[in-house]
Amino acid sequence: METLHYQLPSSLSFDNCELVEKEINNLLSQQNYEAVTLDAGNTKYISSAGLRVVLGIKKKIDNTSVINASTEVYDIFEMTGFTKIVNVEKAYPVISIEGCPLIGKGAHGAVYRLAPDTIVKVYYDEHTTIEDIKNERELSKKAFVMGLPTAIALQIVKVGEDYGTIFELLDATSCTKYVNESQENTDAFIDKAVKILKYMHSREINDGSLPDMKQLTFGYLEKVKSFLDEQTYNTLYKLINEVPDSRTLMHGDFHLKNQLMVGNDLMLIDMDTLCIGDPIFELASICNSYYEFSFLDPRSVEDFLGISVDKARYIWKELSRKYYSDLNDEEYIKISNKARVLGCMRALHFFNKRGYPKETFDHCLNDLKESLTKIA
Repeated sequence: METLHYQLPSSLSFDNCELVEKEINNLLSQQNYEAVTLDAGNTKYISSAGLRVVLGIKKKIDNTSVINASTEVYDIFEMTGFTKIVNVEKAYPVISIEGCPLIGKGAHGAVYRLAPDTIVKVYYDEHTTIEDIKNERELSKKAFVMGLPTAIALQIVKVGEDYGTIFELLDATSCTKYVNESQENTDAFIDKAVKILKYMHSREINDGSLPDMKQLTFGYLEKVKSFLDEQTYNTLYKLINEVPDSRTLMHGDFHLKNQLMVGNDLMLIDMDTLCIGDPIFELASICNSYYEFSFLDPRSVEDFLGISVDKARYIWKELSRKYYSDLNDEEYIKISNKARVLGCMRALHFFNKRGYPKETFDHCLNDLKESLTKIA
């Protein structure tokens, strides 16, 4: 969807409203925009004439919104009833993380402690939009209501040029630090992770609010189809198709960088990947994080997860074996190889989308084909 972003002036009144309206209409005439976002971040005052400009734009482009409105400007929109006509969003509070301890860092952002009872997750990834952040906040609330051990999302804030979400969280420490302290902690972490997975996978979501990982995986396959020979493609399609349809709740990116230790409990902090599907897709993602990536680039495991390659592989093998404790060794080996295949396919799509080196992509493709032979 093409959106026109327009920065409103410091004051929008009778003196300049005609010029502003003319500029916006001129921009609209140059391209077929489907939405208009009016940024009021610099606007200190808006008069009735200015409100009529906004209303005029709304009549032309129904999907018109005002963002970053100060409290004073927002009050004007609200008192005149405009908030019932146009979507008006208040400016996000600005905070500083200077001097705040870093307690966790992932692929998309970092977590800092603001106070004894609050943390802030700052999103540094250029691919993460404000809509993504809002969505994660809503998913965090949904997960909390469903009984998952997750932090309570409080509000979205500006941190420098980036955005963040403040969460209520007591006595939190990074899981990386926890598992690196001792082998006993590593085994305890695995037990806690399996317990959360079992609980999460006992829940079904039937309201259609979450994406279906089986359908997403079909999409991943189509995105990398051109890199596969016909036999491999058909085998993968059949493999995905045979995974049972399921409404089971899944995290979607369940690794220690998306978790924190709070006291003696494990808590999830990244909920933007929440989805539904057969648990094999969850185990596929876990296999990527701890096992597959350790073969593709051992340094990525050490740099990203902050643990040794041996510890990462140990976590995968122990976690997956305990999760599938009801299977015999032959059944476990087969399903763990199936998880690796599905994980590799998801990784191929990710590597292709993000433009990773060809050697990494080819290595992953070879691992996928090798694992396929073990489940045939």
